[in-house]
Amino acid sequence: MKKIFEEFVLTDEKNNLDAGEIQRLLSKTYWASERTKDEIEMSVMNSLCYSLYHQDSDRLCVSILAV
Repeated sequence: MKKIFEEFVLTDEKNNLDAGEIQRLLSKTYWASERTKDEIEMSVMNSLCYSLYHQDSDRLCVSILAV
């Protein structure tokens, strides 16, 4: 799924997700600071993931929904 809203793109494509970058961002939180890259990759593989991008820049946010 890929939806375009003016200059924003919402997608559920997992191939654009960088587990290393997600780990770097999560390492700054109190609730996920010790998660490994392997744990994050497993979470991404087994979850619904949505990313929001600005068309001219990098990802604005990512949501990983474990069900």
